[in-house]
Amino acid sequence: MQALFLKFKYLAVFGALVGAGIGVPIPEEVTQLTAGALAHEGVLDIRLTIPVAWAGIIAGDSLLFIFAQRHAERLLGARALRWVLTPARREALHRYFAKNAFLTIMVARHASGARVPTFIFAATHGVRFATFVL
Repeated sequence: MQALFLKFKYLAVFGALVGAGIGVPIPEEVTQLTAGALAHEGVLDIRLTIPVAWAGIIAGDSLLFIFAQRHAERLLGARALRWVLTPARREALHRYFAKNAFLTIMVARHASGARVPTFIFAATHGVRFATFVL
């Protein structure tokens, strides 16, 4: 990953984080740590790296949310998602979203295994885009 970042720099940071946001199995943490290490080494400028990383995370999560709004039934019917979002978990998420959608999304944002399914569930259960992005 470091070689990719050395060649494409900020574009690679942004692209990897967008990819992670839409479900590509690239851990966001690895991308952020690599970008931070390269900034420490002087390859990247930390003043640009932080906003580029933030923009990549928001863009990837937003794309997933918009895609999920448009393809809800197909996504919720996918075997991998049904395995993660069991009926009991779906009911729990439904209750959490009814009480506080913003807080539920904030918690899921920092839970690697729950992030993508929770974001898809949010998109398909009436959470407003502005609430999601915030």
